[in-house]
Amino acid sequence: MGCAVRLPRRDACRRMVDLLWLAHEEGCEAELAGLIADTLADGQLPEVRILKSKLEPRQRGLPDDTPVTLTDLASFDDLLEART
Repeated sequence: MGCAVRLPRRDACRRMVDLLWLAHEEGCEAELAGLIADTLADGQLPEVRILKSKLEPRQRGLPDDTPVTLTDLASFDDLLEART
């Protein structure tokens, strides 16, 4: 069926930028593409705030701390001496 609504160029451009931003920000290009296709097939124009509410929440937790062993500074002197 498709969507037959025509938007002014400025509004259409703004809507596209908002959709691209959403895809980037949420890392959900494939999921968003499906939602947009469904919305257009229903004869509606995609609305960013509506589509965003339908997306699975992005995992935004921080990773566990990674232990790091610091190298003794004297070992860098050994490296420099080995180079000469």
